[in-house]
Order: sequence, then structure tokens, then C-alpha cells
Amino acid sequence: MDYIDQMEKLYKFFALTLSAEQMYRTIELKRKFSNDLNLLGCFIKDFLTIENSFKVPLDENIYTEFVLYYEKNIHNLDDILLKLKNYSKHFLDIVFETVDNKDFEGYIQTINSCYFIEVYPYLIKIFDDFYNQRVDDKNTKIMLESLVNIVIKRFENPNLNNNDIFEEIKIERLAS
Repeated sequence: MDYIDQMEKLYKFFALTLSAEQMYRTIELKRKFSNDLNLLGCFIKDFLTIENSFKVPLDENIYTEFVLYYEKNIHNLDDILLKLKNYSKHFLDIVFETVDNKDFEGYIQTINSCYFIEVYPYLIKIFDDFYNQRVDDKNTKIMLESLVNIVIKRFENPNLNNNDIFEEIKIERLAS
């Protein structure tokens, strides 16, 4: 999906609604993505998926969904910008396989080699929990192993329904 138009609209929206300092933070976000609006759009979709209890927005509704999320959470604008910053670091580490923790690198490489980007929101959340010390190293590895097992199962049987896989991920996440 081409997210360029939606991201351009989103930045116009930011220009109309954010303070100068907040706008600077969103421009820094764009720079982290080397101004690649398609990649930024993929990230915003994953961000919205996390923030909307893992309900995946339709590609053509990314801008609209973000504006609705923004309006609903306007009182926590600095929190939103901080989450965007933190989640984007995890997202880019996953995409470019540059995680700080060498033990986790193999999990990311396996997921990326299976081209199962649909699990990125779960990976982002797992890494966010780990780096913010809400989950320890051992439990993080268990969650990553479970996620990789699900991805491999999906890779081996492409006819599996993604909704079933996401339910399995939610169950695995709740169990840990």
C-alpha cells in the first residue's frame, strides 16, 4: 500500500494542531525514517494496531484512524509523542535487524525471513515491555520463541487464517 499521501496529510494535520516543540518532535520522527513516508506509514499502522488493542486498521484508513486516535487522546499528547518515539525505535530495529540484544537478533531474523510483518506490532510491544523493564529477559525470550513458532507454522502453511494466528498470539501473550 502506498502511504505517502496519507503521511503527507498527517503532517499537514500536525502542522495545524501541534505546538512548535511538538511539531519538531514529529519532524524528528520523520527523519528517523529518512523521510521514507511509506515506511513511516507502515509504522503508524503498527502503532495504531498496538494502541487499538491489536485491532488492525485498514490501509486506506491510516490517516483517519490516527486523527480519531489523536482526538480521543488529545489530553495525553506528550504521551502519544513519547510512544511514537519509543515504538519507532523498536520498529526500525526490527525492520533493519539492529536490536541491541544479540540474543533476540535470531528471532527477528527468522520472522523477517518468513516475511510475516503482521507480527511487528506484537514484537514492538514485546521489546517495549522488555526495554522498560516490565518483562524480564527470560520471559521475553519465551514470548519471542512462541511468536517465532507461530510465524513458522504460518510460513509452512500459508492457507492458515491470519485471524486464527492472531488469536493464538493473544493467548500466548496472556499466558506469559
